[in-house]
This record gives sequence, structure tokens and C-alpha cells, in this order.
Amino acid sequence: MSTPTSSNDECIEALEDDDTSAEDAEDLPPTKKPKKTLRDRSARGLTAERHAIIVVVYQHFKLMLCTEGAYPVSADEDRMIAEAWTIACGEKETPDDLVPTEQERLLVRTRATQVRSALKSLARQLLEKHYGFKQGLTAEIKEYNRALVALLKPKVAFAHIDPHNPTTMCRHPIIAEIITRMWFKDAEDDGVHHPEYFENGLVMLLALVLTEIECAIDEWATGIHRAVELRAPKYKQNYERHLQELRKWERYSSTRSKAPQCMQDDLLKTLRANAGVSDQSNNSAAEEDLSDDDFATYEI
Repeated sequence: MSTPTSSNDECIEALEDDDTSAEDAEDLPPTKKPKKTLRDRSARGLTAERHAIIVVVYQHFKLMLCTEGAYPVSADEDRMIAEAWTIACGEKETPDDLVPTEQERLLVRTRATQVRSALKSLARQLLEKHYGFKQGLTAEIKEYNRALVALLKPKVAFAHIDPHNPTTMCRHPIIAEIITRMWFKDAEDDGVHHPEYFENGLVMLLALVLTEIECAIDEWATGIHRAVELRAPKYKQNYERHLQELRKWERYSSTRSKAPQCMQDDLLKTLRANAGVSDQSNNSAAEEDLSDDDFATYEI
């Protein structure tokens, strides 16, 4: 996400709407807030310098949230905001004594719900394509969809390429497609510019993506599509369960096939390929610094 260059109000409106589609609105309960609250939650009053910083803070906060803990307690959320602010100030080369205001902290906090809703929206959009859910009101279609939910839910069968043959955990293509659309659309996307988040926090991201897909599947439980609120406490518990199971799998496999690490390595390669960039190992080899031995060959 680059710093906006058009008029300030237009850029801010686009920025504040970029993560939440019309579909996401059904995940958020309708509320009425006083106008003052709405103004407090808007970036319109920020100076150009602080607005440029908050754009970068948003990027890093959302990446931290998805790869360090998607449902942080207040203290962890404050830490993420502080770290994202420090990184953003470093990137923008601002004075060290520039600190976020309460309004700016509030603006950043709202991104937590927005990034989870954006991932849920992607999962919902891709569900029919990848799993074959059908639109319709006939008894046959409803029964088909209910049976599909019953097949996909037990033991995270939906995370496998073939839910009847659960030997490919977290290799179902919907997972890579969701992450690609969110962060690896092209070589300029955040996943390419900030690979460290994905290399170090992929397990937490996978737990979150599994939670989002599971919520999207739950919307078909009755046989027809009915919106399910993502923010229900159930899905925080599901996220923690998925994370615990992925870590248990890592421990189990650490002295065996190391299948989880192979899966993660393959996923990162797929994401970089989808963005149109070479694998990092190839890049690092191509960009290796010259040594004294190299210089010696020039003397011949």
C-alpha cells in the first residue's frame, strides 16, 4: 500500500474503506454512534506528515496481527501498535520524539476487525469455487450443501486437497489463494515487501485463515447461505484451537517427516510465484556480495 497522492480527504476515505467490502458489513452488528465518535475515528484531522505515518502503521499492524496473534489482549495490541508506529517512523525518517495520539491509536485498533473481516470476505467469495456449494432453495440442493458441510468440518477436512483423504494438511488451494489476494497480488504487494512476517509467523496466519474458512463454511450449515458473525466468541476459540493443533503437529513431526515445515516452505514459494517474484533463495544467491577471491580473478 503506497502513500496516497490525491486530495487528502479522498485518499483518507479510500484508505478507511479499503479493507471492508459491502459483504463484510453483515459480519458487523449495526450500531448508531454519536457524530463526535465518528469524527474521533476518522483520519481526516491528521496533518499530511502524520497521515503518511498512519498509512504505514496500518500496513505493519495488520501484518503483525495476522502473524503474531489475531485476537490479542489489550496489552499485546498496544505493543503491536507501538512497534508498528516505531517501524513506520523509521521508514518515514521522522523525529524520534513523535508519538501516536489517542485518536491515532484508536484508528489503528479498528484495523483488527477490518483485517479479519477482509479475510472472511475472501473466504466467502472463494467457497463455492473451491468446495462446490450450490445456490438454490430446492430440498436436493439444501441436502447437498448440508452434506458438504458435514464432510468438510470434522478434523479440519476442508484444509486438505481431498477431504476424503486427509493427507495434505493446509495444502488446499483456497488457503494460498486467500493469502495471495490479501498480500501477494503482485511484486509491489505487502507480502513481497515485508517477507519477514510470513517467514516467522506463518503458523499463526494459517490458524487465522483456517478460522475464516471454517466460518464461511458454517454459513452453509442450514443448506442455504446465511451470514454468520465472525466476531462471535466461538471463532476466537476456533482460532486458538487451530493454532494449538498446528503447533502440536509441528512438535509431532519434528523427529519424523517434518511435513509442516515442508508445507510452509512450499506455501511461501507458491505465494512468491503468485506475486511474480523469484524464490528468495535464488535471489540471495544472485545478490551475494563479491569476495576477495572474486576480486583476485580480476587481477589476472
